[in-house]
Formats: sequence, structure tokens, C-alpha cells
Amino acid sequence: MTSTTITGHCHCKSLQYSLEASKDNLDLSAYCHCSQCQRLNGAPFIWTTHWKGKAVKFSNIPGEEMTKEKLKDINNLSSYNSKEQKYKLRCTNCGTPMGSWSEKRQGYSLWPSTLERTSDNKIPAMDVLKPTDHIFYGSRSMDIQDNLPKWEGYPNQSKRLNNDGTPSSDDKNFHAHGIRDIIGYGNNPPHPRWPGNARLALSFVLNYEEGGENTPLNGDTYFEQFLTEGGAANGVPPTPGVRNLSVESAYEYGSHRGFWRILDLFKRHKMRFTSWSIGKAVQLNPAAVKAMEEADCEVASHSDRWINYIQLDEEEEKRQIKQAIASIKEASSQKREPRGWYTGRQSVNTRRLVYSTYKEMGLHHTLYDSDAYDEDLPYWVSAPDGTPDEYLLVIPYTFDNNDMKFAITPGFYNATAFSTYLIDAFETLIEESQLPSENPLSVPKMMSVGLHCRVVGRPGRFKGLVDFVKHVERRNEELKREDGRGVWIATREEIAQHWRENHPPKK
Repeated sequence: MTSTTITGHCHCKSLQYSLEASKDNLDLSAYCHCSQCQRLNGAPFIWTTHWKGKAVKFSNIPGEEMTKEKLKDINNLSSYNSKEQKYKLRCTNCGTPMGSWSEKRQGYSLWPSTLERTSDNKIPAMDVLKPTDHIFYGSRSMDIQDNLPKWEGYPNQSKRLNNDGTPSSDDKNFHAHGIRDIIGYGNNPPHPRWPGNARLALSFVLNYEEGGENTPLNGDTYFEQFLTEGGAANGVPPTPGVRNLSVESAYEYGSHRGFWRILDLFKRHKMRFTSWSIGKAVQLNPAAVKAMEEADCEVASHSDRWINYIQLDEEEEKRQIKQAIASIKEASSQKREPRGWYTGRQSVNTRRLVYSTYKEMGLHHTLYDSDAYDEDLPYWVSAPDGTPDEYLLVIPYTFDNNDMKFAITPGFYNATAFSTYLIDAFETLIEESQLPSENPLSVPKMMSVGLHCRVVGRPGRFKGLVDFVKHVERRNEELKREDGRGVWIATREEIAQHWRENHPPKK
């Protein structure tokens, strides 16, 4: 793409730069409302443009060759390290703020107001420079009544805001995962205050997916390749439109035999689980839902199909969310909607779409989400649809304490490896709860165990689950005899209810 060479300077013209203005060189043009820009420039907001280093030259030093040492050699330039690896630039004579240089991204932020004007006193290259957004609008000093998108941080990496600063609930670009939370609870996780002062909350989860997997019978192009007896991904390129009867039959083992074997184990040991149930699967076998409800287990949603939702059209995903809820409700002897949600292979829209669907039913205050693997305790997130002062409870799930690792490498190769791993995880969390109380990591935790009917339901793997269940049973009695603090084996809905009552969201 062609570029236009333009120049800029400070008020006294003793500090000058040149700019190759092209859309390829430009990363961002926006009005910035961050408090730092307000303070450094003495203005309610500034117009900033972010450029690749190669586009800018100060004192004929190419931007890609700039270093913090070379900044000091530029005549009439003072640099202020405003944050790590970012230097604010000013003229030493007149004090004009010029922008900043980022050592980290090797690029410049320039204020277009410092550009040399055209003969009719216009800023040049406006076809390239025209602002497209308001950024860090949550820190604004005044409301702006225009039609440009307004963001809490950077565009499409943060929440979209209305002109008055409230979150925009109808923005298609908004999703609940715009900014990653790398910190979490950190070194100060909250004490969960589990019932009975338990040392651990243990959540078993049985994935009921059989019949909801990929197959041309369901209108899919290919047969299922994920979590089959052939491995995580079968390895054989599928033929479009052709069924794989072996894969279908292996899945059916889960609904024919594995499900009933696992359910019987939990009933015999008077333990309960939560089921991630696929809508299509329970539609084909509603007796499974009724059997779980009779055993006092929780039936939660695993979406409508056991497929990858990452690139599914938003409208179609919303339709399938509604269908999953309807299928589970119809199969339920109590005609009750599921209160928990886990898609597994979710899109960036899933959490928002699920939340908005439950809000339409008036059930969003009872919803919990488990499409997360990042903590040992539940936590709250802001409403995924951007509604202020609303929150969604997240109860993290697990990839490691999960029989799916029988189908991936490296993973569990026999029942003993499975039970050993689960027991080690269990005992680690129990030992943490026995640390001195002044140690912040001594607070009790939560442990999830993921199960699949067609995987651990096979006799050769089932022994590993049996051994772990017996270990939990024995250790629970031992811990209770020691100090009365045992293990709380609960459904995830029970855990959610406890968290809501004891740890409401902090606004």
C-alpha cells in the first residue's frame, strides 16, 4: 500500500519528526481518555495514533533502530519513563507533548495535533488518520455524544461502553473474554467455609454425550474423531458424508452399559454426581435423565451437541442453547431446566449467549458456568452481557482429573494410573488444608473429577474409579474421626448455592 510522507513538530519547531502515513503502518487511531493522558497533557482526552516503528523518524533515526539510549541523543527531546518500557516524549524548549515510544513493541504513539498543517490549515492524510474509537472511556472526564465505538480499554479487547459509560449489552463485538485475568485469587484465596467445615469439596461429573457426537446421521459432514477408542483424534482422515459404524458403536457402549455401571457405583456408595448432559443425547435416551434424578444427581447442560462451537454462527449457537435447555427439561421428571452449563469446546460468544438465554427465562441468578479450568475455588465474573451490577458464578472444571486422558498422549494407560493420579490430587488438597492457619494456602479447596460413560465405563478402566471412590470413602471417615472435618461430596448446583449464600459478589 502506498504511503504519504508527512512531518510534524513541536510548538517552537526545534523538535521534528517524519511519518510514513499508510494504513499498513497504522495500528490504531483513537481518542484516549486514560487518566495518565489527561494528567500529562492537561486535557480531558487526547487524539493518539499508534505506528509501527519503521513509519517514524526522529532526527533521521529510523524507528526500528530506536533504543532508550538513542532517545537521549536526540536534540531538544526529553523522555519520561511513564511505565515499564514506555517513554513519554516532549520538547525540552517549549514543553510540547509529542507522544511516546514503546521499547516493548518498538513503535510510536504520536499526537496528530503536532503534524504540519496543509496550506488550508488542515491535518494531512486524514483518510489514514481518521479516529475510529474512544479508548479507556471508563476513565473519561466528560461524556462524548458521538457515534464512535467506546471501549473500557483497547478496541475488541475490552467491554464496549455506551456514551454515558454504562456497558453496552447489544454489541456484537462484545464478549466475556476480552481481557484475560492472569492473577485470579493469587496468594489470598478466600476461605470457602464449606458445610461441616469440610477440608475439601469434591465434585464428580459424568459427561453424557452418546448420540450427540458428530455423525452424518445428525447432519454432520464427518464422523466423530474426538475421545474415541482410536484416540483423541482418530488419525484416519474421515470421508465426507460417510458414517463410521465402529466409532458409533463404541460411543453406544457408553449409553448401553457404561452409564448404568457408573450410576450403580455411585448409588451403592451413596454418592452423587453432576452430569454434563448433551441435549441431543438425552433426547434420544430420556430414561438416563430420569435415572439420574431418581439417584438425586444433578443434570446440567453440556450444550445441544457434542461438537466444536468455536466457529459456529452466533445465531445458530443461540438456537442450540435453547434446544439443549428444552431437551433436558422435557426429559426431566421434574420438568426442570438445567442450572449449570458446560460446553467444553465453546466459542468466545458462548458465555454471553447462555447468560442472555437464561436471563430471558428469568433464571440467570441461578445459573453457574463451568467453562473454566483456572482455579481451585468458584469465583464471580461480571455479567457476560455487560449489564452493570450483575454477576455470573463460575465453578471451574478440570482437564487433568479427567478420564479423557485415557484417549490422549501422554495420558492414563491403565486403571491404576487413573486412580493414582486422582488420589494424589485428593491428598495434595487435603494436606494443604492441614497447613498452619496463618498460611493463606491452607484454606480448603474444591476438586473436580471428569468422567465419560464410554471411557471409564469400560471394565478395564472402571476399576480405577472404584479404587478412588473407596479411597475417598475411607479417608472421609478417617478425617472425621480426627477432627470432624471430612469431605463434602456435592453436586455443582449445591456448591453454587453455598457460594451464593456465603460469598456473594463484591460490587
